Amino acid sequence: MAIEITGMIDGRTSSRSRIGNRIVAAMGEFRRQYPVETSELDDSVASAAGYRELCQQLTDDDLPRFQKQFKIYLNQNTIQEIAQFQAQLNKHADAIKDRITTINSSLVGSITTLGVTSGWRHSSPTRR
Repeated sequence: MAIEITGMIDGRTSSRSRIGNRIVAAMGEFRRQYPVETSELDDSVASAAGYRELCQQLTDDDLPRFQKQFKIYLNQNTIQEIAQFQAQLNKHADAIKDRITTINSSLVGSITTLGVTSGWRHSSPTRR
């Protein structure tokens, strides 16, 4: 009977140790994801009360719902702002093309006028 009890105690102690290690690992991962919110907490089973308090505060504030909404709004606004930026770029590109066309037309007119009045003719450069 004592051997059976000792075996049960050893089994439960081992199980408790594994569960404690998983809890500490989860706490560490949570702290890596949210360092600001968990700056006063550490990775130990003894800190469980602090994590419970933080969980209760988040639940009371309904922050998970707001986090999802924020992500949705962020994605929508980002897409809209990129579209607006692309439209502005296209508008400026068109304005630049129009200015280049105006400048080219002006230059062609000047070259034509220059060639007619001065007898200037375009010739290929000679090779030396």
